[in-house]
Amino acid sequence: MSIRLAKESDLDAIVWISVAALPADPVCPYRFPYMDLYPEDHVKFSRIRYAEYMAAGDNVIMVFESPTIEDPAVHKPVAFSIWQLPETHVVKASVNEAAEIKPDWAVGGVCIAKQKGPPDHLQRRDASAARMMAFREAIGRAKGEMFDGPYGEGQLYLDISHSGNDASLAYSIVRTRWPKIIEAAVADVDATMSNQTEDSEVFRDGKDVVEDLKHTLINLQSNARLAPIPDDCAADFEDFNAELDQLGRLPGTVLHAV
Repeated sequence: MSIRLAKESDLDAIVWISVAALPADPVCPYRFPYMDLYPEDHVKFSRIRYAEYMAAGDNVIMVFESPTIEDPAVHKPVAFSIWQLPETHVVKASVNEAAEIKPDWAVGGVCIAKQKGPPDHLQRRDASAARMMAFREAIGRAKGEMFDGPYGEGQLYLDISHSGNDASLAYSIVRTRWPKIIEAAVADVDATMSNQTEDSEVFRDGKDVVEDLKHTLINLQSNARLAPIPDDCAADFEDFNAELDQLGRLPGTVLHAV
């Protein structure tokens, strides 16, 4: 398994993943209530949208590859994410200029944030034009208030991430491959512990590791709610927990976060 930059040749896979995964996101049926009536438009404009993302210079697309079931030597993308790069978030403008820019969000009439990304292509038959415009305005305002305001131009913003639908390969990987990896890790630690005395530090640490791994496995298999990361003295654990807290306001389970 590996993560790499997307290439133009990945466009078909990205479209396929998006079409498979997006319906699980509540904003998809809101914006595209007619996608079942016009599946050809849904695929067509999804392709156009991601091609436009690839052509833009203010983001980067990453793909997650995994071995295929048919041939483990062959790797195919099973998930992707689109990140908006630093120094591309905020437009500086005067109060008079702001009236012309029509910002999604502003602070003090000076710092203006516009929602980035390709155009909505309101002519698509699978979509509701009114809902798409309302969503773009709402997401632009929310991004400004929650990200652009607090973090400014230094942020690397996750714009899109797809893999969580039960029809996608990534979903099945989490349900089948990840448990096997964890079980193999437990077996490996058990093997190491078997050569140690019970009062040794290695045995005690190994016992704790096995307990944590088994707990993780149970949470994964039961699609448990995300829990805060314990304080491990790392400088960024609070940042991770802040992200988990945001996910917890959504379905907030392991598979939703994948």
